[in-house]
Amino acid sequence: MKAHVNVLAAFDKFKDSLDAESVGKTCLESIQRLFPGKISTQMIAMSDGGEGFLNALKAPLKLTVQKKNVTGPLGNVIEAEYGYNKESGIAVVEMASASSR
Repeated sequence: MKAHVNVLAAFDKFKDSLDAESVGKTCLESIQRLFPGKISTQMIAMSDGGEGFLNALKAPLKLTVQKKNVTGPLGNVIEAEYGYNKESGIAVVEMASASSR
């Protein structure tokens, strides 16, 4: 009986390069090519709560991402993103997006 391996990819983003989901998918695609049919894979996007937080929660919370102009901490206008799920009433604001320069 052959052993079956379960692989969980749980990555944060690679800043200025790839978002967490892209990193995880790329990793799992490579592992699946190396071990075809011998592993089960699952991917979870992670975040430390800063930049990328909204993206990590978008899929599991079924958020629709919206853009809105807001006033930043220095009084300047910033285009920020937030996610909203109308059915559950959950909204997520990524403060890193709303407070950048």
